[in-house]
Amino acid sequence: MAESIDPRTILDNEGPVALRARVSVETVAAAWCRYIDRSMRDRAAGRPEREWEDDPDGWAGELYFEEEFWDVSRRKEFIRLIAELAPNDEVLLTVGAQGLEDFITDDEECLLWIEEQAAASGRFKKALQNVYVSGLRPESVVRLERAAGGLSHKPQ
Repeated sequence: MAESIDPRTILDNEGPVALRARVSVETVAAAWCRYIDRSMRDRAAGRPEREWEDDPDGWAGELYFEEEFWDVSRRKEFIRLIAELAPNDEVLLTVGAQGLEDFITDDEECLLWIEEQAAASGRFKKALQNVYVSGLRPESVVRLERAAGGLSHKPQ
């Protein structure tokens, strides 16, 4: 019989490195999307924000900020997956405003990857439209805007 994995318990008791060895990026991405969707629905209904520990998928929201869990390839896979798994446009826009926005740099490899993903996926492209670009070189902003087909939040 397969051992049941409780990501919250592993994260709390063993840390993000132990969790990395036991859960797939797809599992994290699916839980993150559910967590963001639930949080947005709570906010829209005027309910107070839940603590990570009080949400069944809150571990994925917390894990997002655990640098020990991520490397560049894992982060790329996560971003690609959350763009594809987002259950609605509100969550998809959050993919841009959080996942992508936190990842984007002037690094050529990063920009090429974003351009490739946007060309291959309309959902990724839509998420990219919602990033707030700041601190990037003007030529990087132009590339992102071209890849997205326009940005909602242009730098001043």
